[in-house]
Amino acid sequence: MSIITPKEVKDLTALNCLDNDLHEIISSAEVKAIIPVITKPVLDDIPVNPIIYDVLVRVYIKPYLAYYVKLQYYTQNFSETIVVEMKEVAEIVEAKRKLLVNHLATGIYPLYVVLKKKQISGFLIK
Repeated sequence: MSIITPKEVKDLTALNCLDNDLHEIISSAEVKAIIPVITKPVLDDIPVNPIIYDVLVRVYIKPYLAYYVKLQYYTQNFSETIVVEMKEVAEIVEAKRKLLVNHLATGIYPLYVVLKKKQISGFLIK
């Protein structure tokens, strides 16, 4: 089950498209944008303990994910004519991601572990 529905994406971002166009993008976005930020254990625990994660999901994850999906939709479907709006959406995505990361760093979610990136000779190591 996805964290966000196509309708929620459209409502949060004023995106005008068919719901069917968004299902695959939402699934991909959860893997590419959400798991690296909140970690897989937290993502898996959200449906199990929805009350604990209500603020995290409603205020931080959904807006971030919605704008990430909008950006991916634009990237897949439009040419350079929409570059200005894509830059604005990219800035919103980054701002929403920072809000999400800062909220997670408060320490109120016991399964969340701060991700530390190792760097050796300029290369990121997982």
